Amino acid sequence: MRGIVFPGAHFSVYQDLPWIDEFVAFIRSAFHEHPHVKLVGICFGHQAISTALGGKVERMTDYLEKSGMPLFMGKEELKLKDPKVFLQGLPYTREALSSLSEDQALTALDPFVLNSVHGDHVAVLPLEISGRPEFRLEACSVRTPHELWTFGDQVLCMQAHPELTAYLMQRLIIDRLSNLGRLSPEQKARAETLLHEGPPLFRHVMLRIIARFLLL
Repeated sequence: MRGIVFPGAHFSVYQDLPWIDEFVAFIRSAFHEHPHVKLVGICFGHQAISTALGGKVERMTDYLEKSGMPLFMGKEELKLKDPKVFLQGLPYTREALSSLSEDQALTALDPFVLNSVHGDHVAVLPLEISGRPEFRLEACSVRTPHELWTFGDQVLCMQAHPELTAYLMQRLIIDRLSNLGRLSPEQKARAETLLHEGPPLFRHVMLRIIARFLLL
């Protein structure tokens, strides 16, 4: 097995459910006992990997209370700690963006805009590995300090959803929550504004990075 992608889910990793405990234990075992298997975490997957390795996931209480929204839904601007280091320091990132000049690649990476939908976030980074030289916190955002982290060529974790287009966000998230009565008309309108306005998405860039990471 080359790698495992752990995607999003409508659960919270801290919920008291037997399968979540087993899931987190599986991730911990995969990381420690099979280091050749690459792990990709997206949203819930990112939170589960972080939890498995000693991190802590919490509700985004401040944002949710101030915004009056049940979740954050829309474009998120990931602010890379150091775009040049992210581009040049990770071989799979260099390969994924090899068709671009350095200036073009840096433009694509800063800001790095992806669709996102979540009510939880990683509040504490994985303590088991965050002090090791292979670990790097790569990006933050205005809503969460831990948007993207890497551990050498073994782990790639992100809070955002590079697989979600604006169409999928609208139909699968916003319209569905509205139909279920979980979004008021005002909340739906605000979510649509966050989704459709602002800078363009660079989801194709992250999907290429994930593909090169898994194939490295």
